[in-house]
Amino acid sequence: MEAPDAWSLGLKFDDVSNARMHDVVLEEVERVLVPLGFRTVGVLKWVRDKDAPVRQLFGFQKWKGGKVSPRWGVSCDFVPHLSGNEVHWHRSSPKARFDMAFTTQDRELEMLYRYGDRPIRMDLPGVLMAVMPRAVEFWAMLGPLGRLRASMERMRRQYPQSGYPFPGYREDLLTGPFILAGAGSLEIAQAELDQALSRWPCPEKTRGRLVKLLIEASESETLASMRSPEARAFEEKARREAPRPPLGVMAKLAHRLHRIIDPPSRPPKWPPDGKG
Repeated sequence: MEAPDAWSLGLKFDDVSNARMHDVVLEEVERVLVPLGFRTVGVLKWVRDKDAPVRQLFGFQKWKGGKVSPRWGVSCDFVPHLSGNEVHWHRSSPKARFDMAFTTQDRELEMLYRYGDRPIRMDLPGVLMAVMPRAVEFWAMLGPLGRLRASMERMRRQYPQSGYPFPGYREDLLTGPFILAGAGSLEIAQAELDQALSRWPCPEKTRGRLVKLLIEASESETLASMRSPEARAFEEKARREAPRPPLGVMAKLAHRLHRIIDPPSRPPKWPPDGKG
């Protein structure tokens, strides 16, 4: 059912803050999510951390026009995020954030939040009934860490025009590169990071730190131990079939950082073609 018209309901302007909205939806949302293993960790944020370092998230997104709708996704402990030009982590449930998310942008699943509690209370049960099967399917599709890379590739194929306004699937800037690195595909991850940072200019110091963290993710024994046999087979096939990325600035920087982290016994030839 489409969100009701405020004037037809005789409603007056009454902007509902996030904290107030949380109190309004809490009981109904927890009735649905708690049996699935979720718990409340913040304002309008519910987390299931059974599969950590991949955590399932549920929340709400406000839109222009006084509408709010649910969103769901995952937070990955091994994926950092940028705040300004600083690199930060979100490795706990209270700090969890959407690294991969799906936001409904369906008018029938929107609720009014600028006219008090009543429209939200009226529409919430029906909205949750409609979106929960989609959310559960999304979480199942993404799966635990062992299947995350294959899941991400599948989501990208299914929603090739990700982002606003349609469809609602989105990835954080650093999600793809770090999932690829954790899956053992460092060269592909470096190329994707280079492409991502071309859209988000940042100081060379920040770039260098991200490359170093990317290398550490690719060499992490913890992440390697969590890859399923199916995921390893997928990764090996992807490595064989993927074109070798060009040796750009980021790859050169990664090479130099790798030499510092794990110095070779013999000085390597650099650049490989002998050209400066």
